[in-house]
Amino acid sequence: MSCVIDMALPRLIEQGKGDPGETTDLLLAAGYSKAFTLVEMVKATTEVCRIWRSLGLPYGQEPETPEQVIACYLNEIVDEAMHKSDATSASVAAVVMAAGFAKVANHV
Repeated sequence: MSCVIDMALPRLIEQGKGDPGETTDLLLAAGYSKAFTLVEMVKATTEVCRIWRSLGLPYGQEPETPEQVIACYLNEIVDEAMHKSDATSASVAAVVMAAGFAKVANHV
């Protein structure tokens, strides 16, 4: 099994300065995404809605588009990885990549 290391990913995570929201925004702006199957998108949407309710976020402002769901899903991955006591930009990058996120080739 081969492992492709994306050296830009840890640098972007460092630029987020420990803020999961800022880091997620940087990753999305740089073209990181994941191709979801229909089943994966349904599961991600369900999880995002569960998290939204558990955090007491405003009703009626939940993510509505696939892009919004993907952003919230990625944010949760980044947030959990950053809150580990031994978190580094490399360890967060590894979690993001293990979740299937990568830089989209045709992103401008």
